[in-house]
Amino acid sequence: MVNVYSPDQMDIDEKKLSGINIYPNPSRDFVTIELDTPSEVIITDALGRAVLHVSNTLNVEISDLPKGTYIVRTLSPKGTLSQIFIVQ
Repeated sequence: MVNVYSPDQMDIDEKKLSGINIYPNPSRDFVTIELDTPSEVIITDALGRAVLHVSNTLNVEISDLPKGTYIVRTLSPKGTLSQIFIVQ
């Protein structure tokens, strides 16, 4: 079986997706999450387990999280974006 797709179906206009900026990265006590559109924010560990769930926040307390790599996933009407940050 052969599937044929139009390039228009496969193209993602990243400008239409919400932007995300996380700093400082790596961090110990808190991270600042900047979003360009209101979004639901889910922070998961490296195994995909949700460890924090917040909405439209700037500063997120992470001092209770064990050291490691985490993924910030934003869900907005424009789409979903993910970015990695590290807890030291």
